[in-house]
Amino acid sequence: MKMRDDAPLDSRRFADLVAEAKEIIAARCPGWTDLNPGDPGMTLVEVYAWLTETMLYRLNRLPERMHAELLKLLGVSPMAPAAAVVMLRFTREGDERPEVELPQGLHVSDASGKITFVTLAPVQFAKGAAEAEVLAVNAEIVAAEVIGTGNGDGGQSFAVRRAPVLRPLGAAEELRVGVEWQGGDLPAEARTVTADGRTFLLWDEVENFAGRTAARAYVADRGAGRITFAPATGAARALTATLADVPPAAAQIRAWYMTGGGRAGNVAPGTLTQLRERLPAITVTNPARAAGGEDGETVAAFLARGRDAVRNLECAVTADDFTQAALSAGGVARAKAYAEREAWIFGRHGVVEVLAVPAVAPDPDSGAVTADALAAGRTEPLRDRIRMTIDVRRPIGVRTEVKWAKCLPLAISGRIAAAPSEDLAAVERRVTRRLNALVSPLGDWPFGKTLRVSDVYEAILDDPGVRYTEQLTLTTELGPEGDTARLFTDPHQPRCLYALMADGLYRSLDYATSWERVLAWPDARPMAIAADPDQPGFLAVVGLTADGQSRLVVSQSCGEAWEELERIQHQVNDLAVTVHDSRRWLLIAAKNGLFRTDRDGPRGILPVKVDGGAADQGGFYAVATGTSQSGQRFAALAARGKAGVWLSSAAGAPGTYQLLPGSQGQDIRAVEFVRDGGQLWLWASIWTEGGELGKGMMRISVRADGLDPKGWTVLSKGWKGGSCLSFAVAGNRVAAGTRDGGVLILDASAADPAWTAPLLTSGLPIDADRARLLPVDAVALGQGDLPLLLAGTEQGLFRGDAEGLSFHAVGGRRFTDRAPLPPGWLYCAGEHRLSFMSDLQAKKEAADARG
Repeated sequence: MKMRDDAPLDSRRFADLVAEAKEIIAARCPGWTDLNPGDPGMTLVEVYAWLTETMLYRLNRLPERMHAELLKLLGVSPMAPAAAVVMLRFTREGDERPEVELPQGLHVSDASGKITFVTLAPVQFAKGAAEAEVLAVNAEIVAAEVIGTGNGDGGQSFAVRRAPVLRPLGAAEELRVGVEWQGGDLPAEARTVTADGRTFLLWDEVENFAGRTAARAYVADRGAGRITFAPATGAARALTATLADVPPAAAQIRAWYMTGGGRAGNVAPGTLTQLRERLPAITVTNPARAAGGEDGETVAAFLARGRDAVRNLECAVTADDFTQAALSAGGVARAKAYAEREAWIFGRHGVVEVLAVPAVAPDPDSGAVTADALAAGRTEPLRDRIRMTIDVRRPIGVRTEVKWAKCLPLAISGRIAAAPSEDLAAVERRVTRRLNALVSPLGDWPFGKTLRVSDVYEAILDDPGVRYTEQLTLTTELGPEGDTARLFTDPHQPRCLYALMADGLYRSLDYATSWERVLAWPDARPMAIAADPDQPGFLAVVGLTADGQSRLVVSQSCGEAWEELERIQHQVNDLAVTVHDSRRWLLIAAKNGLFRTDRDGPRGILPVKVDGGAADQGGFYAVATGTSQSGQRFAALAARGKAGVWLSSAAGAPGTYQLLPGSQGQDIRAVEFVRDGGQLWLWASIWTEGGELGKGMMRISVRADGLDPKGWTVLSKGWKGGSCLSFAVAGNRVAAGTRDGGVLILDASAADPAWTAPLLTSGLPIDADRARLLPVDAVALGQGDLPLLLAGTEQGLFRGDAEGLSFHAVGGRRFTDRAPLPPGWLYCAGEHRLSFMSDLQAKKEAADARG
């Protein structure tokens, strides 16, 4: 019998026990102040600590088998194998195709006949259809097996002949136990089945008998294939009572169950093609990979799980409970559960999100778990099984959302020098496997933890054949880089930013530390984004297609899911959400006018009349909406052709716009409402012709009784850099992106506000030939106390300090220090580019390079 040589059951030592006793004394006996070793009471504490340490030493020497048996007494058993499930596609030949139904229980195997799946439902061909699909499981079905006869006593136990019994599937009953009904009226709620002319009453499987109200129940150790009925509670048989009903004397007991399963059932697409039953003109295959197969739990894995499993056997309460429930479904390598409200501002009360990683097989040669392998394992039947497994244990009133954990492919490149005596091919195999294990989503790397280059160095240098490594670079497949169209700070979701790039919409949930692409349009370039100021989670994004049209999509979940709202036959420049007549509308500033569409109602684009003249005909650059402290809603437009800024004090309703004096003749291309305390401001940027110094920005106070009689305030002191291409306002702090002056910063609360500009050495990209900074097309500021400053250029994203004097690049896809990982994500293996050479060869190359 193997002794325990892994982590001890209880790692406390003598000093730990004494310290714990002192904490208890301080809490419960405040009058006991002398805790020195000479105190008689402390002498007793130390004696008992020594005795306890001795007992713990013996407990930690407990054999694995004994530990396992103790867990079984607590109601925790090793998990049985789980069966892979797959959707099979049946195809029939012939021109005439009447409605046909093939029976349930068809057997389909691979070419070798070693892996067999059985269909769980009839195959139904609708009239005229050539194909039909049905769910199948990698199992053998055993029907009506006699496992014993009751004797009327408590604690009866019986074993099936073909153990183990499969783990719960969710899609079908994989274990049913029936006790022969010996006459009389059947209970109204009873389920029955008939075999060999006998009627059997199906009993209910339960986790244990504690507090059990079900009359007819049993406990199943599926791994061992053992069925146990309720034990006795009395000492003498004549006076014995049981915790639940037991099979009466002479009643036959039968089992209907599935056996088999295992990891071997996770076959690739197109593998299952052999139909065991002879069905003319019928062929079959599996279009997708089978998933969910898992071998029975090993003793080591069982003992590792046991400590958590004994805490709550029936009801999931904590996040760890939901995680354990997901893992017990089978086919799940890792899981993470959390309350939806903890992650999302729009989260619903009582909803638990569960992220699952399918248990896929690593590449046998390299040990790599790739994005393609994970995608193949993310099947809907497996997700349904996870959901059903959790549903059994979730409390009433709690809902669960099962999602696949997102994984970031990571490629590692670098030079590795090995000892001269090493076989380079062998070193390459070992190091590659080490690196793939490091970034494997099946391992123990924490969700959302960023991998640093130092972690990679350690993994490589742990190989005894490696002398050193250098020039390590970490590369990801996706990241914001290149031209930036717009930066946007979510008004509701904390620390959330969006970046509209040439290849799609990117989102950061940790204030520009890491990024994920949440919207990709192969046929359109994102142009504008808007949020609903009243509804957390809502986003609207518009993209311009190659033929000059626009696509409008919306999300209710900060970009987690999208739906297309409209196809617009115009170039859209900007969006804003407004409320009018108790309906929520999207205002659309387009190249040829202003339009609106019902956000949640009937589809369609409606034109909005502004002035009936030049403004409508020339179109608009920008639209913005704002709400005063009293609740009055405003809308503002920046008209093309220097036609000024137009303001509506009626939420942008048609015919309510008025031209703001002092704005006509100015080239205004961006407007924004900002509420600072009880005051609502309308800000506007000013464009200028090339080569001009620029005028900066201007703002005007918007009030319920009209505009500030002082009119616009032009903020141009200290301005340089030409046109104001973009701006962001947070309270009194203003950041402006310019044509050739970088990012300018303004404190609007100062007595005499003046812009401060960065130097050429600030870190922003520069035009070396002309000795000036390159255009900054987008800027974002952190809201509240978060001092974020973000700039978007054609060269990518740059993060600045609070004063805007120093910047460094963020985002991108190549890293030499760390590869940022979005919250809740994991890594997976990318295509590594490693060069291996002997130490002597590396020294020779270095000497040659020095000349």
